[in-house]
Amino acid sequence: MNSNKMAEQLVESIRRICREKGVSIMQMENDLGFSAGLVSRWIKTKTCPSFDKIVDIMEYLDISYEELMKNAKPSGDGKEKKPAGSENENDRLMIQLENGSVSGDIAWEKAGEDVPFEIQAEAVFPHLLDYDMHRVYFAAYKKGWFLFSVQYNEETADVLMAVYMLVAAGRDMMKLDAPEEKVMKLLKVIDEDIFNRINQNQTDKMIEDFLSEDFQNRYRSVS
Repeated sequence: MNSNKMAEQLVESIRRICREKGVSIMQMENDLGFSAGLVSRWIKTKTCPSFDKIVDIMEYLDISYEELMKNAKPSGDGKEKKPAGSENENDRLMIQLENGSVSGDIAWEKAGEDVPFEIQAEAVFPHLLDYDMHRVYFAAYKKGWFLFSVQYNEETADVLMAVYMLVAAGRDMMKLDAPEEKVMKLLKVIDEDIFNRINQNQTDKMIEDFLSEDFQNRYRSVS
């Protein structure tokens, strides 16, 4: 497995564990004395963190090395395998949702003060205070809606997105477990302006980080 793929899976594992423990990436970075946005930059710079930082994260989250790495390791045959059940179903839902959005069969609206349903901000905007931009888009479908939430921090270029299904009867909301790249592709369909803004800012941030002395030092430490 190349270092870029390993970095992606490691960061996704860290993000998942943080979500499960109700800890924001930004708060963890601050508490550990990491630079803001460092975890996201491990993907952008295509480098895995040094072991001392992994140890810091393990101690902070109170997890073992096996717990951290179990979703960041390749399967025995070198191919990624998806567990049977809801994850495959969510994957199919995301594909159909993207296709319907591209074709125009599923029309999205930006949520304002008047929306045809009731939701709590903390339900669609986890770690609300860590981001300075929050948006919700919705699309009606049969007896319910699809919701798409975007949280973005301009300074760190960190973005958190999620897709939900909200059923009118009982107001039950279910989050679709989807890979970040699929969610980002859907954002481009829903709001290309926001997609371009985030993409350009992340590109600028990557260039800035690449030219920084901090990156050069980190690069030498993992070379």
